[in-house]
Amino acid sequence: MILQSVHSLEESRAAETPLGEKQINNLHDPLVHVPVEIASEIFTWCHEETYRPSVFGNSPKSDQGSPLRLAAVCKTWREIAFKSPQLWTSLYIMHNPAQTAPFHLELVAQWLGRSSNMPIRLRLQYASTYEGIRREKDEHITSLAALIRACAPRWNALNLIIPFSVYADFIRNLEGAPSLEYLRLDPMNDGVRHYLPNFDLVKTPCLRSLAVSRVSIRNFHIEWDNLTSIQMDRLGIDEMLEVLSRASRVVDCKMSDLLEDLSIFDLPTPFLVHRSLRDLRLHPGNAANDADLCVLYDRLVLPSLQHFSYDSAGYTIPLDLHGLLSLFTRSRSPITHLSLAIPHSDFFYNLFHDHNTIIQILENLPSITHLSLAPMNQDAASKVITDRFLQRMASFSSMQHDTPPTNVFLPYLESFRYEGSWPEGMFSWGCVADIFHDPAEDNRTVKSSNIVEEIQTFLPAIRYHNRRPSLLYFHMTFYPDVWIMSKPIELDEDLRRLIGIRSAGVKLHILEKRSFGETDLIESAASRKY
Repeated sequence: MILQSVHSLEESRAAETPLGEKQINNLHDPLVHVPVEIASEIFTWCHEETYRPSVFGNSPKSDQGSPLRLAAVCKTWREIAFKSPQLWTSLYIMHNPAQTAPFHLELVAQWLGRSSNMPIRLRLQYASTYEGIRREKDEHITSLAALIRACAPRWNALNLIIPFSVYADFIRNLEGAPSLEYLRLDPMNDGVRHYLPNFDLVKTPCLRSLAVSRVSIRNFHIEWDNLTSIQMDRLGIDEMLEVLSRASRVVDCKMSDLLEDLSIFDLPTPFLVHRSLRDLRLHPGNAANDADLCVLYDRLVLPSLQHFSYDSAGYTIPLDLHGLLSLFTRSRSPITHLSLAIPHSDFFYNLFHDHNTIIQILENLPSITHLSLAPMNQDAASKVITDRFLQRMASFSSMQHDTPPTNVFLPYLESFRYEGSWPEGMFSWGCVADIFHDPAEDNRTVKSSNIVEEIQTFLPAIRYHNRRPSLLYFHMTFYPDVWIMSKPIELDEDLRRLIGIRSAGVKLHILEKRSFGETDLIESAASRKY
C-alpha cells in the first residue's frame, strides 16, 4: 500500500515537473511576450554588434551573437533564429584539413540555406600552415568549395585566405558574382609568388573594394570600372601601376611591401594620370629599394590627391622626400593630410643632409591642414624638431582674416602631431610657445609666485594675439631612452606661456612615454614649481 502511494506520487510529480519548468523559463524569458518580428530584430542587432566579422578583418569580435548560440537557448529562440535569414548572412569558416568532418560540411550547408536569398559575406581561412597542408590530403575542400561557389550570385563579400593550390576549386566554372562588393585574395605565404590560372569574375558590376596579396594580376579578370578602394600587398611596381590604370575611379589606395619592377607590364609613358585618387597610403617594406620607389614617384600624376601617408617603421628603406615632392609638385596635389613615419637616419642621411630639408618640403605644400611626423630615432628626430623648424611655424603674423595668405608657412594648419624619439639637438620650449603667441605682444614678467594669477592676466592677450587661430591641436609625444634624457620645462616664462595657451582653448599636449607610464611635461613642471 505504501509503495503504491509512493509510486503514484512520483508519477504525479513527473507529470507536473515539465510544466513547472516551462512556466519558470517563461518567467525569465525577456522575449516571451514580444512579437516574433521584434524579437527577430533584437537578434539581428545583437548579431551585428557582437558577431558579424568585418570584411577584411580577423575573427568575429565575440561568439555571443552567433545565431547558433542564440538558437541554443530554448525552443522559442531557436524557432525565431531559424526564421530570421538576416542572422545567417555572415559566415566565417576556419578550415582545418586534419579535423574537418562531414558534419562540418552539413553545418555550412544548413547555415547557407537559412540565409535564404539574402546577400552573404563569406570568409574562408585555413588553420594549418602551408607546409602542413601540402603533406596531408584535404578531402573536404572540394565539397566546401562547391557549397560556397553555388552561392556566387549572392556573394556580397568574399575573403579567401587559403593556399594557392586550393584556389582552383573556387574559380572553376565561375561566370560572375553580380552582388559582390568586396573581394580579398590572400594566398597563404609559402615564400613564392603565384599566378592565378585565369581568375575570371568578369561579371562583377557592384565590385567596390579589392584586396590582393602575393598574387599577380596577369591573369586576373574582374570589372575594374567601379572599384573605389584597393589594397595591394607584395605586388611589383609595374603591377601596381597597371592596377591603377585599370581602376580609374579608385579614391583610396594602400600599397604595402612593394616589389621591384617585375617587367610583367609596360610602365606608363610618360605618366599615368589618375584623376580620382584622393588617399594614398604607402608602406614600402623591405622588398623594394629607393630606386624602385623612384619609378613609382616618377610615373604618377595625382591631381586630386589629398591624403598621403608614408610608414616605413621597422624597415630600412630610405624615405626619398625629394621624390615625393616631385610627385606632389608635378601633380599640383591639394595635399591636406600628410603623415610621415621617418626611418632611421642611417638610411637617409644623404637625403637629410641639413636641418632645412623638411622645411623645404612643407613650404611647397601650403594646403596642409593635418601634419604628422614620426621619426624613428634620435638622429632622425634631430632633423625634424629644431628651433629652426619651430620658428618657421611661428612666422604667421602676416596673415590676415580678410586677405589670402602669402608667403606663410602652412597657413591652413589645424592639427600638428609629433610622435617619436627625443631629438639629439637642443630646442627651446619658448619656440613652441612662439607658434601661438608673439612674446613681443606681452612684455610682462612673472611677478607673482602664483602662476594661476599670472595666467588670468595672460589669457586675454593670447586670445587676441593668437598667431594661428586655425591651429587648435598640437600634440608632441616623446619616447626617450636611457641615454637621452627628457628636456624639462625649466623657465617660468615658458611654462606660464604654455599653460596659458592650453587654457585659452588650444589642445596642447606635450607627453613623455616610458615603459612605466605617461607623463604630461607641462603639468609635471607646474607641480614642481608651484
